[in-house]
This record gives sequence, C-alpha cells and structure tokens, in this order.
Amino acid sequence: MKTRAEAVSETGMSVIATAAVLCGLVLSYVALCLLVLHRPEWLPDRSILQAALVGPPHWLVWGAEVRPAFWGSTCALVLVGTIGASFRSLMLPCAGACFLIWTGSGFFSVAMSV
Repeated sequence: MKTRAEAVSETGMSVIATAAVLCGLVLSYVALCLLVLHRPEWLPDRSILQAALVGPPHWLVWGAEVRPAFWGSTCALVLVGTIGASFRSLMLPCAGACFLIWTGSGFFSVAMSV
C-alpha cells in the first residue's frame, strides 16, 4: 500500500518545496519591512555595507517621500525573480541580478542620506 508521500510525483514534490521556500522568503521580507517601519532604531547603522545587507527595506527608514524607491526596487526583485523562475537558462543570471538589486538598493538608500 502506497503512502501519500509516495503517491506524489517527483515534480509535485519540487513544486511543493519551491512554494515553501518562496513563502518563507516572502514572509521574511514582510517581517523585515515591518521591523524597519516600526523599529528603525534596531537596524545596524555602523556602515554602508550593513545597510546594503538590509536591502530595499532600508528605504523605509527615510519616510514616505522615498517609498516609490522601495516599491520600485521590490517590483524589480519580483520581476527578475519571476523571469529567473520561468526560464531555466536564465536562473543564474537572474539570481545575480537579484543580489545586485538588493545590495544596490541598500547602498543607494544610504548614499541618498549624505
């Protein structure tokens, strides 16, 4: 008698694993944004590198005037991630582009404060 786990195909398991990872990433991103909105003093602010690691949510520290920059970088991450997920040959370049968008957004948010 087959168990339910055996009945699910290999492709189905990969879809479930991918969905679980994406849900975890989205929830982490939302939690980081809420942290930045409600407790900006908890953010590391010793160097530009630490701000780059926080990424696009670092824009939320500067108030409502720069929210379009936050939403723009967030949409860019989603767009590049979707392209990478849709085309297997573009997966690695899109992962690199997501990293550059993430760190570049953090760098630029600190550069705007100078």
